[in-house]
Amino acid sequence: MGTGVGRFVRAFMGLSVEAVILLFSNSRTVAGEWFRHTLAKKKCTTVGKSPRLGPRFMVSGEGISIGDYFTCSWDCRVVSDCSSISIGDHVVLSHHVDIAAGPGGRIMIGAYTSIAQFCVLRNCSHRYSDPQVPIQRQGHQEGSIEIGSDCLLAASVIVLPNTRLGDGCVVGSGSVLSGTFPPYSVIVGNPARVVGKRG
Repeated sequence: MGTGVGRFVRAFMGLSVEAVILLFSNSRTVAGEWFRHTLAKKKCTTVGKSPRLGPRFMVSGEGISIGDYFTCSWDCRVVSDCSSISIGDHVVLSHHVDIAAGPGGRIMIGAYTSIAQFCVLRNCSHRYSDPQVPIQRQGHQEGSIEIGSDCLLAASVIVLPNTRLGDGCVVGSGSVLSGTFPPYSVIVGNPARVVGKRG
């Protein structure tokens, strides 16, 4: 075995199990999906039946629960920092969806909800009330996000802290959500407002 190859093999054999999983989890093969599923099971409180996890799926933190038949495309991120994230059964995330729960808050996504590409869900925001203190040092204001079952969030929707979306809502592309919205609403705009009702 050549010197270069021997060094590579020795370095590879010295990797931790988690490092090997991370190394291969970006593959688009069946093996890559198996590695991503294994990583999710190590990182999450619970992972339901038959998840389909795209390349570069990142999950980090405690208190993350993923339901049955969860599907996400590539480059999705689910991060919990001393908080909880609950994702229901049959939830679908398109590519580049970013879900992050900050300290003391929670994010809940109901069953059969679909979230399109480049959506962002954040349950906390920076405090900025004191102009004498740098914003970076003022900490965060925590809150919660609740998205009902059978909702559709179109591309590039931003969901801000303390948002409650009733079951069956449809949210138009680029909307910025804050506040409470009744079930089966059609919602658009920045700031988002109800413009109609399904059915």
